Amino acid sequence: AYERATRVNWRSGWADDASGVWVRGGHEKDFHDHQDRGHVNVILHGRPVLIEADNANYAAENFASYYHARIGHNVIDLQGRPAPTSTAPAPITVARLDATGGELTVNPTPGYRRLERWERKVSWTADRAEITDVVAVANEGTETIVAYWHTGSSAPVELTGEGTEWTARWADAVLTFRANTPIIVTQTKSPDRTLIPSNQAPDHLHAFLTVTTIEEVARFELTTTATVPAPAP
Repeated sequence: AYERATRVNWRSGWADDASGVWVRGGHEKDFHDHQDRGHVNVILHGRPVLIEADNANYAAENFASYYHARIGHNVIDLQGRPAPTSTAPAPITVARLDATGGELTVNPTPGYRRLERWERKVSWTADRAEITDVVAVANEGTETIVAYWHTGSSAPVELTGEGTEWTARWADAVLTFRANTPIIVTQTKSPDRTLIPSNQAPDHLHAFLTVTTIEEVARFELTTTATVPAPAP
């Protein structure tokens, strides 16, 4: 865990089939910066489950609107609301970090003018990760709240569910979403420079999921769980 960088890195080992998690916070003195407060990356047994879009080429045509922006990261957003351009602190509190996994809380609230609170709790082992978001709108207001999830799948994922519970499934992983209010989960193909280097596949796409509240709400609670499928008998 790094206080000045405000991030936590963890890995179960150095083998190709190791698991890993990293979580981004934010420091008031950050200067090389993206709108990535609260972002989570997850690798389970060598399989990328949650990634970021990532692009080392700052001259890319959509760098500012996609790779640098919230939509390029696994974070919360408010539908139709512009994100502030200034940096904001997002402190991380680590409850546990050891060889078996970890538990932490990140608070990106200062980067959201219309939110009274966004708290993200992340807990994980080498076999699973659970991310719980609690979002409260400021001044007794309501908003359509969106959670972005960039998956490690290069192909479309299988989406099932309705109401407050949904599942996204592909060969390498399963994501489950449970909310306190009805949600809709949709997917699109989005570019990344994470799964395959740009010099090998400059137009590589991955499955990008958006979890959106059906209605404007004052409070949103979402638990996202990542696991890998059980091996065939």
